[in-house]
Amino acid sequence: MTGETTLRGWKAIPKLDGGGLLLGHFSEYNGGMWQFLQRAYAEGGPIVRFRLAQNDMVLISGPEASEAFFRAPEDQLSNREAYKKSQTPVFGPGIIFDVPLETHMEQLQMMVGALKPQALRRYGDQIAAETRRAVADWGEEGEVDFLDFMGQLALYASARTLLGQSFRDDTTDEFAALYHDLEAGVNPLSYFFPNLPLPVFRRRDRARERLVELIGRMATRRRTSGEPGDDMLQGLIEARYQDGRALDDEEIVGLLLFLLFAGHHSTSVATTWTMIELLRHPGYLARVEAERVHLQNDHATEGYADLLRGAEQLNRGIQESLRLHPPLIMMMRKVMRPFRYGGYEIPVGKFVVQSPAVGHFLKEVWEDPERFDPDRFGPDRREDDNPFAFTAFGGGKHKCIGMNFAYIQMKVILSTLFSQFEFEIGEDEYEPARDSLIIAPVQPCRIRYRRRRAA
Repeated sequence: MTGETTLRGWKAIPKLDGGGLLLGHFSEYNGGMWQFLQRAYAEGGPIVRFRLAQNDMVLISGPEASEAFFRAPEDQLSNREAYKKSQTPVFGPGIIFDVPLETHMEQLQMMVGALKPQALRRYGDQIAAETRRAVADWGEEGEVDFLDFMGQLALYASARTLLGQSFRDDTTDEFAALYHDLEAGVNPLSYFFPNLPLPVFRRRDRARERLVELIGRMATRRRTSGEPGDDMLQGLIEARYQDGRALDDEEIVGLLLFLLFAGHHSTSVATTWTMIELLRHPGYLARVEAERVHLQNDHATEGYADLLRGAEQLNRGIQESLRLHPPLIMMMRKVMRPFRYGGYEIPVGKFVVQSPAVGHFLKEVWEDPERFDPDRFGPDRREDDNPFAFTAFGGGKHKCIGMNFAYIQMKVILSTLFSQFEFEIGEDEYEPARDSLIIAPVQPCRIRYRRRRAA
């Protein structure tokens, strides 16, 4: 570990050892982001710098650092400038990261409007129906690769809540394949070299063109027919900019793809990890199951979202799984005005990094951080009392707009599954792959199931 003083404002900031002359630490980062970030913290401490290709990065860690990171204004630490390069090829020009700040905020508010509480309650029932549909052909007992199962279920549930029943019923293997190619185009390489002439990026671009065609056709049909829907597409059709302008089809498709990304892969992986952790800890699973039976007996006539508001044991289990297996292990901001933290100044043009893969394992914040212990989120302990200690969904004004929707998806899917089946851990290792932006278990990821007998 070295500390250089050649750049103004970087004095005494530790510099991570290693790295090549041309690409810096990129090869190590690309080979395993999780391990790389944890090494950077272990060797550099709460502030450390490294280089990815031609980009100077500064990792800051701890609740105070996270608060400074998430509370910084956009004209100082820019979310849009950090992600514009990698995300614009996916969502399209003029969407979220590729617009002025004022338009960016208006588009976010439109999506928040599509996720208002009454809509979330309706989506809960739709997700429950999709879950029952997904297991309708399961036999009395068997085994399933749960990560594959969740990937398909989350995609179809997202299609239903985003685009409506008719689109869901018409969803074909083509849609799933197109989405897979689009999603594969967001990888560690895409954050710095998104337009390299690689097959993965060519497939990404072709997939987006076809998805724009499919979804845009449906948006046009819905708009011209005047028939209302009960999905997020309808919310975006009805949305207006402050000047009264409606979204055009390209904007609607881009925002729907943004919501689809937010609601699919991270949710499918997070739900898989939660299932694994609950099955690994049968004592806590028994508490979740007792709570489920009690809630369903006492609130049998309520919708799923309302019923699960009281599912505290399940909620803590999900939170603890998200702490151990955060969906996004690294968040970035580009410095637009000098950023000062902890006595250091980070110059314009550099990138500041916050990592749940580091912050969720700090021993000064979490008791025995490697252990699955949902009670750390309970009222008697509240280890997450500092709102910037647990950052699985970001923090402050930059908290993920789909957070509540993600929690409802996970709660509804798991509760519906547990109401119909008993599950057992399989014989796989369930080790994290750790080689992508969202860390899933290594496959196969098999779970055994047995249908519950009627009471």
